[in-house]
Amino acid sequence: MAITFSDTNKPLNPRGNDASPLAYNKAAIYSGKALDFDGVNDSVSVPYSDTLGGVWSWVSIIEADALSGYQEIFGGMYSASNATIYLKENQLTFFTNQDNLNTAFDFETGKKYHIACSQSGDTISVYVNGQAAGSVSLTIPLNSTSGTYVIGKRPTQANEFFNGKMSGVRLFNTALTAAQVADLYNNPEKIVPTGLESNLKLWLPMQEGAGTTAYDGSGNGNHGTISGATYVNAIGAPVAQTAVIDWNKGTNILENTENPDDNGNFSARGFTKNSSTETSPIGTNDAHKYTEDGTNENPGLVYLTDYSSGSSQTFKVYLKADAATSLALSTTGQTSGGNINVTTEWQQFEVTQSVNATSGPHIGGFATITQGSGIVLYMWHPQMSYGDSVYIPTLATTQTSPVLLPAGLTTGRDITGVNLFENVRKQGALNLDGSSFAEVHDNGSLDFGTGDLTMECWSKATYENTGSGVNVLMSLGGDLTSVSSSAIGTTSTSFAFYLGGSPTLISGYTTGQWYHIVGVRNGSNIYIYINGSLKNSKAQAGTITNVHGKQIGRDGTSDRIYKDQIAQPRIYNRALTAGEVLQNYNSGKNTYK
Repeated sequence: MAITFSDTNKPLNPRGNDASPLAYNKAAIYSGKALDFDGVNDSVSVPYSDTLGGVWSWVSIIEADALSGYQEIFGGMYSASNATIYLKENQLTFFTNQDNLNTAFDFETGKKYHIACSQSGDTISVYVNGQAAGSVSLTIPLNSTSGTYVIGKRPTQANEFFNGKMSGVRLFNTALTAAQVADLYNNPEKIVPTGLESNLKLWLPMQEGAGTTAYDGSGNGNHGTISGATYVNAIGAPVAQTAVIDWNKGTNILENTENPDDNGNFSARGFTKNSSTETSPIGTNDAHKYTEDGTNENPGLVYLTDYSSGSSQTFKVYLKADAATSLALSTTGQTSGGNINVTTEWQQFEVTQSVNATSGPHIGGFATITQGSGIVLYMWHPQMSYGDSVYIPTLATTQTSPVLLPAGLTTGRDITGVNLFENVRKQGALNLDGSSFAEVHDNGSLDFGTGDLTMECWSKATYENTGSGVNVLMSLGGDLTSVSSSAIGTTSTSFAFYLGGSPTLISGYTTGQWYHIVGVRNGSNIYIYINGSLKNSKAQAGTITNVHGKQIGRDGTSDRIYKDQIAQPRIYNRALTAGEVLQNYNSGKNTYK
């Protein structure tokens, strides 16, 4: 039987911008991260080598905590002097050489604004929340030279600090049109207007969530250094949304692992490095060439670490050779990670092992190379990580806690532009990071009382103890233990359908796999379906009072938050039949797998 939708059983439509044209039952997403500047000494510095001409655009999202005096937002060296975009009291102001020009728009504290400035010739047009907000005329058009951009303070002096929150800094070498600015505002997952990918010269999401590096997602490697500013979570629209962008999460325990020249933890034992300017898999000239030199009976390329016994560590590296050869991945005190066949084409190799030496284990050593064989290896971006093995270039500091890295603009690369991976977010899925959730606008169509209902979604099975034994996928009330609530979620071993504070559990999921989960109340009975099949049922009554907001990714408490992907969340004011559940599963099983 085909399913038809009325106002009372339409799918939820979570998006990041409430101003966008949406279907029935909109959901506000609280998933943005931003850097919080204290107005005293916080800033971000970004070395920059490319030259922008007199045609450029700057985009960012800001929220001012105070509006008094001068507060620099963004600036750098242009021609013979500095030029900045700043707040003067409650208005946006430009200083460029001889000009000091105010716009007419009045900002307010505690409100988030999507700001775009677009210069063409001697005119800078300003847009706020996707709408034109005036323009200024320059006596001397802005024309940059290479140097350092500074975010959050006056570029040439330690004063005039920004007091507020900021994210999504983008710089283009073209003038955005009014339509392109509106497109960026109305579609928070869109980083670049269609066709302008090559014009993006700097993109700092400033949503990593940890660490002191603001990674540049433009592919130009203009990573920023964070001084003092800290992250805040779960910010609503119009902040660029972490839940609607493809993100990976990862750590890296060693400094400068992307460049063995700068890494004291790297050792080329029995190998001589011939060069560090070889062509890499992505066309850059930073790969390394090594020749076995006959000076060591156990030659190899190894990492040295001092992490405690039992820690799980991952070694990854791109390799090729002048002639195909077989090598071995191994660790001191461990069995071999297995032989690898290195060919004349670039390949990435990876080994994950649990260290059982208490100090100085050799991780990822290429052992059993014959002394004096003269084998020639080419290596690019060796890296060591633990936990999530996604590559994060640590630059000058070790990144020991997970950070978010959105997909880069080039297919198959992450924000750093150097690592190949599959985009993690499935079509239409929310990609929740552990502090993100969505809240559905409450209305009468979601007030079920004692009537029949169905809750349905696709989800990657996972559980993380955040203070509770349950991670909630969807909820119809406040605390899921309340007699007036209903929710579906995961425990460490089971899917659960809660009604009236009591769960019906189904065990046996595999972490990281996609599942179709449906909870049904039909009269005095409840049912839970997994992947189109009925798994459990029982008699259970309950009244859903609907006094709380309907949420995706958590319930009314803060310790039952879900940390992965949820797709196609639906709520119905009737009980789906077994056939309808199977139909919905079959329609999505080829997408979510």
